[in-house]
Amino acid sequence: SSFTTPTLNNNTIYYVQDSTCAASLTRTAIGVTISVAIPPAPTATGTSICFGNTANLTATGTGTIGWYDSPTGGAWLGAGNSFTTPVLNSNTTYYVQDSTCNASASRTAVNVMVNPLIVPVFTPISAICSGTNAPVLPTTSINGITGIWFPSTISNMATATYTFTPTAGQRATTTTLEIVVLPLRGAAIIN
Repeated sequence: SSFTTPTLNNNTIYYVQDSTCAASLTRTAIGVTISVAIPPAPTATGTSICFGNTANLTATGTGTIGWYDSPTGGAWLGAGNSFTTPVLNSNTTYYVQDSTCNASASRTAVNVMVNPLIVPVFTPISAICSGTNAPVLPTTSINGITGIWFPSTISNMATATYTFTPTAGQRATTTTLEIVVLPLRGAAIIN
């Protein structure tokens, strides 16, 4: 015959005895051991973001998901299948673990790759002589970044530094270009 136990939370011993007419006078102990399976580490995929943005990370597992800043120990950052990072300016690794009562034996690394901003590149402009026609600043860099300059026109009277600001949405940073203006040489006086 068989017996189904109620829900058990602890190891328990049950006793069995023959209950027929010729029953034995002894009972046999039957131990029930509660085994709790350690869940596997959650699965998660890293992502790539632009410099200065946040990343939305997701993980799946068998229990409550916990996010950490270290492969062991470290700071607990939050719980749930998704986690939004703070603004990131460099590559960062987060760690996810099944954080139920029987936590997974290891944490899964989730890498966030931060793409650096593109620096616009321009052909240097040779020095010009004071008072001569000044060249026009290009609005597209050699590496294809469009934008505007400040100041927008080159002075032909004094050396100056010009700042290029990329058009929004190009994942590019500002850059500068110095234009040297050479003074006119005075006429030599011959006696």
